[in-house]
Amino acid sequence: MIDLSELKTGIIITDKTVILAVYVQPNARRTEFEKIHDDQLKLKVHAPPEDGKANDEIIRYLSDLFSLRKNQVEIVSGHLARKKRIQISFHKALRLEDLQKYFID
Repeated sequence: MIDLSELKTGIIITDKTVILAVYVQPNARRTEFEKIHDDQLKLKVHAPPEDGKANDEIIRYLSDLFSLRKNQVEIVSGHLARKKRIQISFHKALRLEDLQKYFID
């Protein structure tokens, strides 16, 4: 389980939008969140970091995880970097506790 309350600046929740600071490790065995790394969520990604494949996998994984459409998940910074900011738009307002349930094994 990842405890999101440990993130100080790595998560911003405003009404129906969440912005996550994510550290990406490409070429992993499977795509999954691993732990908190330097106030960011560490996301292991199965895809390689070439031709946008890792970014596409991140969007697919997060949209599946949160049961959202792909256009509700957007990489807002760090497209070519391991450190990314990802904006997720939900249908209703969320609290940290609401988001936490997705990070329980």
